[in-house]
Amino acid sequence: MKIQSALKILSTLLIIFISLQCRTQNNLSVETSFPVLPKEYKWPSKNDQQEILKFLKTEKEKYFSYFNKDSIEYGVDFTKSGLIRSLHLIDLNKDGIDEIIFTGLSEEEGNRLDIFKKEKISYTKIFSARQSLTDIIIAKDRLYLYISDPGCCAEYSTIQKIFKTDFNLSVDSFKQTYQSQIINGTKLPDSLFKKAVRFKVTLEAYKVRFEPKFDDSTKTFYDEMNEFKPSGNIIAKLPNNTVGNALGYMTDQSGTKWWFVEIDENAQLKNHKNDRTDQTNKFPTHLRGWINSKYIQKLN
Repeated sequence: MKIQSALKILSTLLIIFISLQCRTQNNLSVETSFPVLPKEYKWPSKNDQQEILKFLKTEKEKYFSYFNKDSIEYGVDFTKSGLIRSLHLIDLNKDGIDEIIFTGLSEEEGNRLDIFKKEKISYTKIFSARQSLTDIIIAKDRLYLYISDPGCCAEYSTIQKIFKTDFNLSVDSFKQTYQSQIINGTKLPDSLFKKAVRFKVTLEAYKVRFEPKFDDSTKTFYDEMNEFKPSGNIIAKLPNNTVGNALGYMTDQSGTKWWFVEIDENAQLKNHKNDRTDQTNKFPTHLRGWINSKYIQKLN
C-alpha cells in the first residue's frame, strides 16, 4: 500500500511538472505569461448525465433560453441536448468532487464561462468570465485559468487574461494576475525566444504594428469602421525608453529583423488603436505586436 501511495504521489508530481514545462514559455512565470500561440482547451471525457441533470434542476433559471427553444439558431444548438454538451465535469481542486463548468452562448452578446462548485446538494457559482477558456494549469497549490476574449460585433482586438485561485475555490479566491491586448488578425511568430528578451526602445514614437511589415498608409478595416486616418498596420507608438519583453522573432525577405513583443503595462502609449477601454481601464494591460528590432537596447 505504501508503495502504491508513493507511486501515486510521484505520478501526480510528474504530471504537474510536465504541465508546467509545456505551458511556461520564454522562462516567464505561469501567472504572467499568456501563450503566444493559444489553443482550445481539451475537456476531460467525463460525462455523468445524471449529475448534470441534477445540476440543471437547481440551476434551470440560469440557462432559461435553452429550455425555451427546440432548434439550432445561428449555428447554436439551443436544445437541452445542446446545453448538456456545453456543461463539463472536472475536479479542479482534486478533492474527489467534480465542479461543473458551462462554456457557451451568453444571454448577452458573445460567449461566457461559468464555474459551479458543489455545496452539499446544490451548486454555487464561484466564477464567471466573458468568452472562452483556453487552458487550466495547476502549479503547486494554485490553479490558473487562461481566458481569451476576442470581443464581438465591431470590436477588433482580443483581451487575454489569467486568473489564479487556491484549492478552496471560494468566490473571493479568484484574482486576476495578468491582462494583454492584441489586434485580431495579428500575425503570430513562427519562432519563439527560449528566454524572453528584456528591452527598451531608443527612439521616440517607435511604431508597434500588427504584422512584421512596414506599412504606414493602408486603410485597415478598423480605420474604415471608426473613420480613423489611414495608418497602415500601426497600432501604437512608443515613447523613448519604453520597456517590454520580446517573445518571438522573424526576419523578412529584405533582411529586416522583427520582434514580436509584449509592452509593459505602464507604458504611455500614443496613437493607440484601443477599442476595449471597458477592459483596459479596469486592469493594467500589456500590448502585443511587432516592432523593428533596430532601435532597441537589450536589458538582459
